[in-house]
Amino acid sequence: MTPHGARRFEHDGDGPLLSSQVRHSRKARVSTRGDDVEGIPSTFEDDLDESVRDRLPEMELAAVMGIGRSFPLPYLAVPLGCMVFLYGRFPTASLIGWVVTYLVYIAARTFSTWAYHRDARRHTPTHVRLWRLSVSVSAACHGLILGSLAFVALPYLSAALQVAVIGWIIAICAVGTMYAAAMLAPVNILMICALLPYAVSWHLQVESPIPMPAMLLGFLAVFCYLNVRQHRVLRDNFALLAKSEKLLGELGRKNRQLEAAHRSRVRLVATASHDLRQPVHTLGLLIARLDATQSVDRLNASFARLEHACSLVSEMLAELMDLSQLESREYRTRLSVVELDGLLEQVRLNYTHMARAKGVGLNIDFCGERVSTDARLLRRILFNLTANAVRYTNAGSVTMTCRREGADIVITVTDTGPGIAAEHLPHIFEDYVRAGEDAGDGEALGLGLAIVRRACKVLGHTVTVSSTVGRGTVFQLRLPVAERDDGTVSTATAGSRRPPRHTILVIENDTEALHAMCELVASWGYECIALPSGDELDVTLDASVTPSAIISDLHLSDGPDGFGIIALARAHLGRPDLPALLVTGDVSPSLARRASEADVTLAHKPLAPQQLRRELDALLVRGATPN
Repeated sequence: MTPHGARRFEHDGDGPLLSSQVRHSRKARVSTRGDDVEGIPSTFEDDLDESVRDRLPEMELAAVMGIGRSFPLPYLAVPLGCMVFLYGRFPTASLIGWVVTYLVYIAARTFSTWAYHRDARRHTPTHVRLWRLSVSVSAACHGLILGSLAFVALPYLSAALQVAVIGWIIAICAVGTMYAAAMLAPVNILMICALLPYAVSWHLQVESPIPMPAMLLGFLAVFCYLNVRQHRVLRDNFALLAKSEKLLGELGRKNRQLEAAHRSRVRLVATASHDLRQPVHTLGLLIARLDATQSVDRLNASFARLEHACSLVSEMLAELMDLSQLESREYRTRLSVVELDGLLEQVRLNYTHMARAKGVGLNIDFCGERVSTDARLLRRILFNLTANAVRYTNAGSVTMTCRREGADIVITVTDTGPGIAAEHLPHIFEDYVRAGEDAGDGEALGLGLAIVRRACKVLGHTVTVSSTVGRGTVFQLRLPVAERDDGTVSTATAGSRRPPRHTILVIENDTEALHAMCELVASWGYECIALPSGDELDVTLDASVTPSAIISDLHLSDGPDGFGIIALARAHLGRPDLPALLVTGDVSPSLARRASEADVTLAHKPLAPQQLRRELDALLVRGATPN
């Protein structure tokens, strides 16, 4: 919320009621009561950033023009008082001419103030400069009108009346110091033009025992000093006000971001709760129907449906965790040179069965190119685009191609689905959006394309979409090609071929999970070393056993956590680069940073067997030593 003074200053233009309290500056000090001045206070403007410093001229102008709204009535007293006080004491024509001139100036100054407050562009730098120039011209005119009395009236007045007129002019200048010191140049111009003529006029007259010229020059010097002092005090206040406005603006933006994030989280929970109910409900029904007396075919069909439901739950939770990580500022990309054909082969292996089950063809054209990207994020992008295309295609085919265009690789995913209406295209990359009520099988949270958009933003890639209702949709992903002599080892070719026999060290304190993991790893043709805790690390790992990779849980019963166990195993084996996969249900954003610093691949539970296989194969291809 903007302070009251700032609100009046910026929107009403009436000028803020500024306190005389000033912060301590580096070179001089002004007390909080406005006394005990030690030199002219220096500003702390050097400590301000450029955006705040650029606001100061506008704020000075707004303060002067704001107070200018009350200008007409008080200043009408000057010509009217002069008319009454000096009438008949010098030529009437001269008096009337001077009064009319002053009234014309008041009218022009009033119109200028009116025009300023109706200028919609008065905050722009160009208009600020023009209006500041007009204030300086106005101050010069005002000072010359006041100073002209020194030659129009003073020669006709007695010494006593001359002193009275000069005192009256000095009082007007003192008022000017109070209301116009926000702009230093105009107020000094006013003082000089108003006081110097009286010093000159007095000097040109018959000698007088009163040293009026010296006194006037002294008053002028004092006024200029006070102007500088008051201007710096006001400028410091303006700087504080501008800085506060900027901080309040940033706070407002942060609050709006937090509110948007809160609404997103609420919607996320509501959507996830709704969409996860169905596969979980299906799991319960399928388990209830399992019966040992059923035929083998029926049991196999039930287990296939169970596997499908489990995979669906795992996929939905993976989407939620991916979205959470990509929204986190702590997510760190791991750029490398990636063999694109390896990723395309993974797409083929993972989605051929899904496409075949729907009677849809999946065609993938390999291109033999390398790209510079984060292999994990690119895999997620391609998987999501392919899954989206297969899910919303009920007949025909899904085709993925890649081609080189200059310094870029363009990956195109084309489907023969129902297409997307033009009014829906701008929204398909938003969270929880599905392309039509009857599109696809409904087995998704509507986050797949939202994750694609966020991942592309993180990587600096671009994704575009075009669609024709009734004919299908085309997604195009553009990313930079990598030079072949880069020398970086590809990390994305896992899954394109079966690796040689490896030994995998599995660390898990839950006995059932440890046995299940080892059995799964063994079913893929790997040797498995089961380790329930770090206490048995020295006994389990001897010179004759060299694991090719580590799979560890994060939270273990006693001793160090998964990161600590991985570090101990690497140190024990003398292999600081031993590939490691940390599996956890903790979705804290700080884990991604910690895993990146420890050179550990992070995966979140529940982890589908296919995903675990992909992660493990990727680790082994990246650099594990065969047993």
